[in-house]
Order: sequence, then C-alpha cells, then structure tokens
Amino acid sequence: MLGWMILFALLAILSAVFIVTGQASEVSPRMATSIFAFLFVLGLLTRAARGRAW
Repeated sequence: MLGWMILFALLAILSAVFIVTGQASEVSPRMATSIFAFLFVLGLLTRAARGRAW
C-alpha cells in the first residue's frame, strides 16, 4: 500500500511540474492527487483498524 501511495505522490509532483512549465495536458493532476488522497486515507484507516501506531 505504501508503494502505491509513493507512486501517486510522485505522479502528483510530476503533474505540478508540468503545470508550472505549461505542459499540463500530459498528466491529469486532479486524477493523480485524488487517487493519492484516497490511498492515503485508506492507509490511515487500515492502520487504525489494526491498532498499530506509526
């Protein structure tokens, strides 16, 4: 799960770089950030359900 969160965080950072450079049509920043946020919250919920602290 952590690997997927890192992957989508990198996609979000890459899309932000593309927006700054003016090539925003290459990567969808909204999709990458929403998937990253969903996986992050899902990871927090599963850790809370298991009872392990970070």
